[in-house]
Formats: sequence, C-alpha cells, structure tokens
Amino acid sequence: MQSDDHNLLYQRIAERLREQIRDGVYQVGAKIPSEEMLAKELDVSRPTIKSAVTILVDEGILATRPAVGSFVVKLPGAHGLVGYVTPSLQDPFHAEMVRELDRLCAAAQYGFLVTESGETLQDEQNAAGRMTQSGAGGVIISRSLRLINDPAAASYSIPAVYCGGVPSCTCDKVSLDKTREMELVMEHLTAAGVKDFAFASTDYDSIDDNPRYRAYAGYLRSHGIAEKAGWRLETPERGEEGGRLLMQKLIAGKDLPRAVVCYNDWTAYGVVREALSHGIRIPEDIMVTGFDDLLVSRYFLVPLTTVNYRIPNLASEAFGLLARRIKNPKGEPESIIGQGELVVRRSTTGV
Repeated sequence: MQSDDHNLLYQRIAERLREQIRDGVYQVGAKIPSEEMLAKELDVSRPTIKSAVTILVDEGILATRPAVGSFVVKLPGAHGLVGYVTPSLQDPFHAEMVRELDRLCAAAQYGFLVTESGETLQDEQNAAGRMTQSGAGGVIISRSLRLINDPAAASYSIPAVYCGGVPSCTCDKVSLDKTREMELVMEHLTAAGVKDFAFASTDYDSIDDNPRYRAYAGYLRSHGIAEKAGWRLETPERGEEGGRLLMQKLIAGKDLPRAVVCYNDWTAYGVVREALSHGIRIPEDIMVTGFDDLLVSRYFLVPLTTVNYRIPNLASEAFGLLARRIKNPKGEPESIIGQGELVVRRSTTGV
C-alpha cells in the first residue's frame, strides 16, 4: 500500500512540474529547483522527487547534468528542442531571425533556445556545445562576420545548419547571392544617374573581408568606374554607430559622393542620421542604400532603399533543412541560395 502511495505521489509531482513548464513557470532552457529544494517545498522525500524528475527526463522534457541540476529542454508534447546561435543579438537582423524561428518552432511543436556565440570559431563551438548540453536536437548557426571567410565548418555532435553567415565548405547551409543583390543596388543607382559612389563597411576588421564590398568593387571594375580611395570607408564598429563614424569621415573630406552604399540597414541608419544632423539632404544631396530590409527601414527618418532578404523565408528554409537533417543525419549536405529583391524607397528617389 505504501508503494502504491509513493507511485501516485511522484506521478502527481511529475504532472505538477509538467503544468508549471506549460504555464511558463519554468521556461525552456531554465533550471528547475534542486531535488532538495523541491522536497522541502512539497514536503516529500528526495527519492520521491528523483522519481518524478526521472519521468520527465524519460519523456525528454528535462535533461540532467551531473553536479549541476535539471533543465527544461522542451515543452510537454513538443517534438524536441532547436537552438539558434548568433554572434550578437544587438544586430536587428538576428532579432528578426529569432522572432521568425520562434514562430516556426512553436507551430511545429519544437522548443526553442537562443545563445550568442562571440567572434571566434572556439566561441561558436562553445555556443553550440551549450545547446547540446541543454538537450537541443539540432542547431541553426549564423557565423560571425569575422569568420565568414573561414572555409571550415566545425564538427558538432548534433545536426547543424548554417544560415546567413556561412562557411564556404560543403555543409548544410542557407546562404545569399550577394553578387546579384549588389548588382540590383548598383543598377538602380546607375539608372538614377549616379557616377560617384562610396561604400560604408562596418563590422569587419578589414573591408577586403567584407563579401558585399567585394561584390561592390567587382561591379565598379566591370563597368569601368574608378573607386576613389577616400570613399572606401571602413570601421570594425557595428551598426548605427559605425555608420555615424563613417559619415563623419565623408563630411570631413572635400567632396561628397552622390551615393553611399552601406553594408546593411543598421549601418545606413547611422549614415542617414549623421548626414541629416549636418544639413545634408537625402536623397537630394546624397543617396543612401542598405541591405536586409529590416522592419524599421520602411518607417525610418528617410525610408530606406534596401535589399529584402525575405527573412521569414530564410528562417523557414533553415528550419526545414534542419528538420530534414534531424530525421536523416547521414544524408548528403544541402546548400540553398536565397534570392533577395530590391525595395526602392525615398532615400534614393525622394518619393
């Protein structure tokens, strides 16, 4: 009889923990209280708590780490746990990717975790390792831009798909056709009569490492357009602050280009703000373009001409590829190339 009471008790406690996880008391990735704390809180023995936790571990809801504790790795009823590794959540591109992946995981009944990786290959490996320890069955990785020209893909114990920032080697990845997308921008500016261009490169230690700059320089060469040294702008500073610094360099020079092609929308925001603060009109005095078509870009001080990478599509392709790889870990690597589209707004047309 005592054994039956014990069985009923630990099963009730297991169901209580399930309900708390469903209700968000303990979220995916969170550590639940220790066995000792739960035993004290519920006024039961530690073996009873251990039996309840074991049920949830067997169901894949919890994962235990020796000498560390038990962590929630998926919601009750979910198919598994997917992770997203990003070099920085400060970048609005990655914030939008997180939103889309969270939506996709919820719809497919997967738990979802996010972690930042930093700037080195070791940082990337450590971040993916944390996902593995947390019980993730697969991970989507956006490589740091400072590693973008490293052809190697790290070896992980769980399926991994690179998306956005990808290595050049053969691996599962969803990448972008940066050459074609730069052509869209340059053809639009050329059709608008622009002959003098500057490129604003942020995030990279060297502008020559920036694949969008290489596509830009290749376009200039193929069309016989000379590149002015003072309009080859670079800073390792990220985003809007980097854009401000580069616009300050342009203003300090003798002449302004007719158009500034920015590495991304985030950089363009800084270029636009700094230009406007000096009374420089956009697009009457200088045109500005970006890449990514972040949500803010259509509502910015001067709505931004940019390339729409269809972030929802990128996220969907990456999630679908990862789901296939989880089901078939030994399949041939897949490489998917996304296509962007030019979105023309007031920063180049004045309309």
